[in-house]
Amino acid sequence: MATTALSPQLEEIRQRIEDAFPVADGGAGKDYTTGPADITDAGTMAAKLLSAYHVAATLQPDKAYKPKAFTPGVQLSDSRNLTMKSWWNDVIDVVTTVGPAIIDAVSKDYQPTQPHLNSVIQQIPRELRNDKDFVDYATSVLVTLANATVEALSGTKDFTSPGQQVEMPEPPAGKDKGWFDSVCDFVSDAAPYVVQAAMLVA
Repeated sequence: MATTALSPQLEEIRQRIEDAFPVADGGAGKDYTTGPADITDAGTMAAKLLSAYHVAATLQPDKAYKPKAFTPGVQLSDSRNLTMKSWWNDVIDVVTTVGPAIIDAVSKDYQPTQPHLNSVIQQIPRELRNDKDFVDYATSVLVTLANATVEALSGTKDFTSPGQQVEMPEPPAGKDKGWFDSVCDFVSDAAPYVVQAAMLVA
């Protein structure tokens, strides 16, 4: 597999890691015709939810859940992804997307602003504020994701189990991409407020 050119320091680290492994027999990666699902959008939404949780936890540290004492290993649903350039590109896209939220979370200097739901709602175009489909769907998605974020980070639910996956509301028919983009904007902007509320009732 071709690799990106590394700086001399990183090349030395790469060589040390490689030298630490015993030489193993192995064939070249196979070519597969099926590509991985695009996870970039999921990474974007996950970053917003993690950032929202961090805001809520900073404002209410006594309600924040402590991280688990272990870090789960990476388990791929399809190991063929490792042979696909597009999958690795998605990984880097997610790192780029989630990175700022994670860096904020570990920064001692990070001071989130107090979320205000009214100001978030006022930013929504008037026609969408008067659209019952938009209000019902966007609100349902927001509350469902906020609650699931709190449950996932607290460990009260294992969403990797098929029987406990999040049940998302059914979207109304006939809406265009711009309408759904507005839903996502509202959910990501209002998430800190609702995650904070979900932490209080958990």
